[in-house]
Amino acid sequence: MMVKQIVKLPFGNRSRKGVAAVEMAIVAPTILLIAFGVQEVTAAIHLQQTLTICAYEAARVALQPDTTEANVKATCDKILLARRVVNASVKVTPSDYQNKDYGTEITVTVSADLEGNSLGPLLVLSNRSVVGEVTVMKEHGT
Repeated sequence: MMVKQIVKLPFGNRSRKGVAAVEMAIVAPTILLIAFGVQEVTAAIHLQQTLTICAYEAARVALQPDTTEANVKATCDKILLARRVVNASVKVTPSDYQNKDYGTEITVTVSADLEGNSLGPLLVLSNRSVVGEVTVMKEHGT
């Protein structure tokens, strides 16, 4: 005949519940901090990529003959509106790029604040500006 022996621990189940509560109190804020940090970084990367795409498309328009700065900015505005980017600024250098000789570099810089272009509140990256910049060379058309 088999006899089962039940061993009772002196501290029981109650102290294990206390340990779980302490572990949760330590781990939960850490996981939340990591999650919010990842969200902020991905928002910054997405905004930077959007601004770079906008600068690239604007630079392509700037290379076209008989283009104006209004055309360049309209191209940027269209992309920024589609991607819901607010408070962005566009700068083309040199400002008189239409009259420059072939071989001149044209730089389009698009910048925006991360505050207002993120999905949630910013904890670490607040008060930061993100920039997308593209430089192209004016060449002869074929």
